Amino acid sequence: MFRWTVKDSIIGSSPALGVRPGQSWKLIDSSMINFNKDVEKSDKDTVGWGEWANRTEEFLKSYKNNKLGQNCAAGAEAPIGDFCKFNQATLGPCAKGNYGYNQGKPCVFIKLNKIYGLTPDYHDTTALPNEVPAEAVARIKKAGNKNQVWIDCHGEQPADIEAMGPIKYYPADAGFDSSYFPYKNQKGYLSPLIAVQFEKPAVGQLLHIECRAYAKNIDYHKRDKIGRAHFEILVRDNNQVELK
Repeated sequence: MFRWTVKDSIIGSSPALGVRPGQSWKLIDSSMINFNKDVEKSDKDTVGWGEWANRTEEFLKSYKNNKLGQNCAAGAEAPIGDFCKFNQATLGPCAKGNYGYNQGKPCVFIKLNKIYGLTPDYHDTTALPNEVPAEAVARIKKAGNKNQVWIDCHGEQPADIEAMGPIKYYPADAGFDSSYFPYKNQKGYLSPLIAVQFEKPAVGQLLHIECRAYAKNIDYHKRDKIGRAHFEILVRDNNQVELK
């Protein structure tokens, strides 16, 4: 039997990041979010925005329908024997409508892969690692609860950074709040989410994006995908030649 607790986890004690929505089955091995913002329905020549919005809706359905768990304040501890339910309100505009896809402003959801029993060792915010980007440091300093696993998403190359445009995080702290830890193997427990909305990505340009998690006991390794996630975004319109 596979085990997913910290000491015995078959994926180790340092989690990777997951990205949602996922791909269609025929492109399951691809990490590219590719769609035409001017077309809803896909056909043999066009990947419409509708299928990405639909897969997002399907992914979020379990969160929207979950009746278990407790509503906890930020930084609170769950009652003994229970857990803190993820607060969907923190996802802001990324929790409704077409999730930005019909506007060419896609919402991408980041989660820590589950390792049951994982309790993050949070960074002392007075001594953050040098590799934490300045924008992330500014967010962390504003955050009310400092005990969070911080996330930062960025373009991997200078061309990606320039063409990525502004992004917004929901919740604005861009952190997984301590109230959701440790991960528990309980009915109804769902991993917390951070929504990243790309507000004005360059149309027709392939963007390579990395999102990274920061906590003292979450390592970082590109090859083994530890503490990070990589994906691509390609937003097209009716003036672009389609690539499926």
